[in-house]
Amino acid sequence: MNVLRTILSILLMTAFVLAQEVYINELDYDQVDTDSAEFIELIGTSGASLNGYTIEFVNGNNGSVYRTVDLTGQTIPADDVSGFGFFVIGVATIANVDFTPADWPATNSIQNGAQDGVVLKLAGNVIDGFSYEGVLSGNTDFTAGMEITAADNNTSDNTSIGRISNGFDNTNQDQFFAQAIATSSPGEINAAHGQILGGDPLPTISNINTVPAVPTADESLVVSADINDDSAVDVALVQFIINDGAIQTATMTLGTGSNYSATIDAANYTDGDRLEYWIYAEDDAPQSNQSDTLGVFTGTTDIVALLVNDDDGALVYDGYGARISGTATVSTGVFSTTNIDVYLQDNSGGINIFQFGLDSTVSILQDNDYTIVGELDQFNGKSELIPADPANDIIDNGAGSAVAPVTATIGDLLADPETYEGQLVEILQVSNTEAGDTWPDTLGSFSRNIEITDGGSAVVLTMRIDSDTDIIGTPEPNWPVDVRGIFSQFDNVSPFDEGYQLLPRGLGDIDTPTAIEPISSDAINSFQLYSNYPNPFNPETTLRFDVPQTSETVVLDIYNVLGQKVRSLVNERLNSGSYEVQWSGVNEQGQAVASGLYYAVLSGESFRQTIRMVYLK
Repeated sequence: MNVLRTILSILLMTAFVLAQEVYINELDYDQVDTDSAEFIELIGTSGASLNGYTIEFVNGNNGSVYRTVDLTGQTIPADDVSGFGFFVIGVATIANVDFTPADWPATNSIQNGAQDGVVLKLAGNVIDGFSYEGVLSGNTDFTAGMEITAADNNTSDNTSIGRISNGFDNTNQDQFFAQAIATSSPGEINAAHGQILGGDPLPTISNINTVPAVPTADESLVVSADINDDSAVDVALVQFIINDGAIQTATMTLGTGSNYSATIDAANYTDGDRLEYWIYAEDDAPQSNQSDTLGVFTGTTDIVALLVNDDDGALVYDGYGARISGTATVSTGVFSTTNIDVYLQDNSGGINIFQFGLDSTVSILQDNDYTIVGELDQFNGKSELIPADPANDIIDNGAGSAVAPVTATIGDLLADPETYEGQLVEILQVSNTEAGDTWPDTLGSFSRNIEITDGGSAVVLTMRIDSDTDIIGTPEPNWPVDVRGIFSQFDNVSPFDEGYQLLPRGLGDIDTPTAIEPISSDAINSFQLYSNYPNPFNPETTLRFDVPQTSETVVLDIYNVLGQKVRSLVNERLNSGSYEVQWSGVNEQGQAVASGLYYAVLSGESFRQTIRMVYLK
């Protein structure tokens, strides 16, 4: 009889506990600087026992549990918000903390994503749980759908991920949590997240999708989303703004299941317009909810219009979709042999094109023109465009014109670095401030940072020699040299206003300056450009020219038969006399030109003379 009574008591206690509603209600896992105010909050029936409950904190790298909190002996406070109370776990300095476990650190108590997770268990059974900042693998308690897709909560202090309605569905945790980070409220209802207790829950909005991802200027945009409510969805709208204009509305219609969709007509926008949109839903209570604001640049957009930073150097349009067209300044395989890591430049600016992994159907070639669709992103201060499907999102338009580098001093570049980021630049008369053992000729396959100056200036810039370029393992040049490369950034601490770098693409980007040899200082009466010798030539030819007494800048450039400038040999004021300069058949990028006819043009403010040259390979 005693044994039976004991069994009945256990069964009754178990039934009582299982009938209680206990869920994870709020999570603050990251702050801007030191993480000293992290907490996790449970919601449950006021006064309910937490005997048998545990919380497991899971490492997203391998799915292992890095901390288990046993809640035996704890009780949900009688806060009585519609019959519910809130139980807060964290350091004692946080407001309304109910429990500080013995092994709870004062700082960095909860791991940051991406990705990590938490799971609430009762007697070993999963009651609630989710991963944040990504899908968690390697842990059997987490299944598809147990992810909260809200953004990282370290955008400011005192913000959190918050539950808006009770319940747990391991196929779609998003429906129970607000899809925007909001002000944290330990020990209280999640008012900033829109939580409602003891009444009709808000309609939930999830799985927002657009077709196409980035519309052309004459394509309409179809926006869809799953909208759910415990009773009826009375209103479903796509609300949108074009270029900070007035709010416009498109009514959504119900399709299959809970999926609603609406069309934003192409007549509303044109090339380069910024379209920002969100979903608004209202149930029959009526009460409303709306999604985060999303964005896309319609048609084809100038690169410079995408590269807008806030006061901390963060990319304003991070996550927006965009289409750009321009010329590749870096080929696939130059900066990475395992990822797409190239640069595209148009008349307005340049940007990194990045995607993890390589696609056998995509090979980006320097000097070819491309149209690329992707999502804007920022990595350590550097702006990127990430194509979701390179095979379809990267279109090769064929051979283009080589991008001429912007010639600038280090001082110019650092005075306005964001203007030059992502562009091909050239710095003249560069010297290594760390000459000696810093050049990567004996460092195997390691990348190396070299601190450089130009023209004897005290201003210093980092030149990064990438391990995948052909510079690694070569002798250090005889300084000074002229250097070309991509002007980029690597700064992993906000504000993103440091860490600018020059990335040469190969040995061809590192030149000894063109030597102008004076051969006579006799008085000269007029400008004269003589025939080059030898002609035809391979691999080098000499050009001789005369300069009279003048204060004009003397320019000697090489052009191809299409009238495109191939190489600048001279651009400076010279004393009266005769001079010689060599051209070795390479363009501004250090690449050998094709065989054929070329023109040398000597010019100034008051004169111009052209000769013909033939380059034979």
